[in-house]
Amino acid sequence: MKPPSRHLLLSGICVGIALTIGKLLLDPTTSQRQYTAIPLPQALPLPESQLLESQPIQLPQAESPKYDQILSGQKYRYIRSGIPIQLELRDVVNTGGNIHKLIQEQLSWKANPPKFQDVQTPIGFYRRFTQQGNVYLESCLSPAGHSFVTPAQFRSQLYQHIWQPDRLLGWAIGQNSLLDKRCLWVQLSIPTEKINSGSTTSNNQKFIANDDALAEQLLEEQWRSIASWWMSKSPTSGVR
Repeated sequence: MKPPSRHLLLSGICVGIALTIGKLLLDPTTSQRQYTAIPLPQALPLPESQLLESQPIQLPQAESPKYDQILSGQKYRYIRSGIPIQLELRDVVNTGGNIHKLIQEQLSWKANPPKFQDVQTPIGFYRRFTQQGNVYLESCLSPAGHSFVTPAQFRSQLYQHIWQPDRLLGWAIGQNSLLDKRCLWVQLSIPTEKINSGSTTSNNQKFIANDDALAEQLLEEQWRSIASWWMSKSPTSGVR
């Protein structure tokens, strides 16, 4: 009897992988795994900003949720040309990518953020809105460096990496899972009232906090720096 041909073996392997991926897509709970918290730094290299304070975010002591579990968090206070900047980072696992749900459940905001705007960038989306006297920028950053704010955006970036050869090989030998449902939840904010009208941005423009365009420009500059840092330090770069 002839041994099975290489083509038959390869076909069998491909069928097995396809069936496994199909099960993951149809039953996402199959892909849940244990995660290790990523230590968040005491300071981040934000452009032209000075760190004033940094402290851990106190996590709820209640039983951990099945989804959107926060493993660690850090809050920061910066100042840039007299403008105060608040930053909060949270390491979220088993997420569904719904930034609205995260805000509602984790921050206990009863009212929906009014007139939010989802802004598309080369690395994905962030959400911008005004709430409780502040202009906010919120997003979730995947380990691969993609940014999303809705479940549809999250699923799109999640599944497009399944067929990458290095990811399939790592999954086959038990080094990683096919679906990495982790994200870095980023929240940046500045006050909406007029602050230090003599302050300037990096290109010497006058900055007034109630000027929406300049507020968004400042927040996006900080957010892009955080995204660059995360891409260099996230689990896909070797940090576990």
